Amino acid sequence: MTHDQLSKNLYILQNNINTELQAKKFDIAKHREENGSGGDEVDVANSINDLNRIISDANKLKVKQRQIQAAIGRAEHGEYGLCIECGEQIPAGRLLSLPLALRCVDCESLQPYR
Repeated sequence: MTHDQLSKNLYILQNNINTELQAKKFDIAKHREENGSGGDEVDVANSINDLNRIISDANKLKVKQRQIQAAIGRAEHGEYGLCIECGEQIPAGRLLSLPLALRCVDCESLQPYR
């Protein structure tokens, strides 16, 4: 797979994330509309938990969206696929499976466990 194909995959990933994020925003609005009238304590607690889960999912998607935008920026500047630690090219196979990878395998293995 060529570098251009890997970069194009970022745009596909961006479109997918944007679609998922729009769906979450719709879910939040729908949830608020459907659950605005209250109910008993258990219903209210379940509703709050559901809404918190949806919001948490949306926040995770926003983080991923920012990571994808950063990767696209690196691609536009000819830096996509270069390890941020050693500057070597990240293997295409790694970028194919982890398109947001910032480090080559060797440099990633030296990072503290997160």
